Formats: sequence, C-alpha cells, structure tokens
Amino acid sequence: MDELEFRQRVYANPEDPGQDVLDAAANNPALQKILDETRHLDARIQGLVSNVVVPEGLKEKLLEIPDSDTVEPEAAPNLVDRPAANSSFFHYYAIAASLLLVIGVTFTLSFNSGPNANEIAIGDQVVRHLYSEAPEMAMVNAARISVIPAAVNWADVDTVLAGVGLQMANSVNQQSAVFYANPCIIFPEHSSAHLMLEGSAGAVNVFVIQNTPVRSEFQINDERFDGMVVPMEKGNLILLGEDGENLDQFKNLISDNMEWVI
Repeated sequence: MDELEFRQRVYANPEDPGQDVLDAAANNPALQKILDETRHLDARIQGLVSNVVVPEGLKEKLLEIPDSDTVEPEAAPNLVDRPAANSSFFHYYAIAASLLLVIGVTFTLSFNSGPNANEIAIGDQVVRHLYSEAPEMAMVNAARISVIPAAVNWADVDTVLAGVGLQMANSVNQQSAVFYANPCIIFPEHSSAHLMLEGSAGAVNVFVIQNTPVRSEFQINDERFDGMVVPMEKGNLILLGEDGENLDQFKNLISDNMEWVI
C-alpha cells in the first residue's frame, strides 16, 4: 500500500480504517505516525464538539443550509462519514461545529457574509492535511537554518502542476525557490498539488485544488499557521505559512505567474 492510499483510508475513518491499513502501519513507523496523529486529531474534534456552546443565531444560519441530497457533488467537499443523527439540525450543527473548532482554527473574514460551511471545510481540511505532512515541512525548515536547501528541479514542478491543469512561470523559482513539489490527496475527488517555498519565517505551503472556487477570499489561522483561501479561475489557491509570515507577497507572486491550461 502506497502512502497516498494509506492517507486516504485513514482520513476517511481514523478509528476503523481496515485491517490492511493497520497492518501497513504496524510494519512502517512513518505510516504508524500518520495513523496516530490522525486519530489524536479526530479525538480532539470529538472532544470539542461534545463541549461546544451553541452561539446565538447559529441554528438559524445552519437551517439555511440546503439538505445534503440537494447539494451538487462539485460544491460539497468529501466530509468524513459519521453515524446518522436524530435530526437534520443536529447533523448540520455537528458538521459546522467540528469544522469551526478543529485544532483551534479560527477564520478572519475578509467579507461581511463570511464563508459558508462548504468553504470552511476546504480551509479546515487543508490545515489538517498540512499537519500530516509536518515531517516534510520540518526538513525544509531545518535545511533552511543550517544550509541552503536544494531546490526542486523545475521540470518536476511543472509535472506536479500539470496534474491540476496549471503551469507556472519559471521566474517564480528565481524569486522564491521551490523546495518541495508533490501531488497530494486533500479531497479524493479533486486533483491537488502542494509546493513548499522559502519564506521569511519558514516554509510557505502553496496548495492548489481543482475544485469549485470559493465565493471570496478569506483568511485562516491557528496557534501555528497563518493562511488564506483564494478563489481562482478553476479551483482554489490555499497559502499557509508560519505565524507572522507575509503571505500577500506569495499570493501575488503565484497568481501573477500561474495560468490554467485545461
């Protein structure tokens, strides 16, 4: 079982991913770490949901969300299945509460109405995915401190971006070298790419997901990361950097030098 399939199975059901997944983890310390971290995060989500206090007006906002069978598949992210609740309100409340509170993520809104539940899910899932790739990020940060890390061959960057229907000018590499480039699975039904660039505070993570663009840009952050979700022509650009990183310059750099080719 390769790592991508392993991550997909674990994210879908951390507590019962299947015996073959457990066997793979038992024989591979790196996979076991992914499983342990995901289960720990899932337990935190459940703890937060069970102790949440419903904010005033939340019920009315959640009741405005259409029934799940009326939401177009493209608009809805691949949320983890949970046991059925006794009412539609509880179902929506549990989803929204877990998405809003998971790992302490808070959203600073850049528009009055705020992101909807589907859009919040995109930012939340990217943050969760990033924590699962902490070893790769740590290597970039460690190399940055001790020696100048080797940049990824630009042909490899092109290949990764082509997987989501994008191409980016090589001039980006001259302004901020790319030290990590890989396809990734954030939502299994949508193609995604992950790049790491060098920032002033550490690695800057650039995610591109070929899914429905959010209605408007919004910011996300937790105790470690600052980030933003930016709508693009045929998907979303998500930037995440260490606390205090100036992400606006990277947003401008990427958006000015990237174009869709499909």
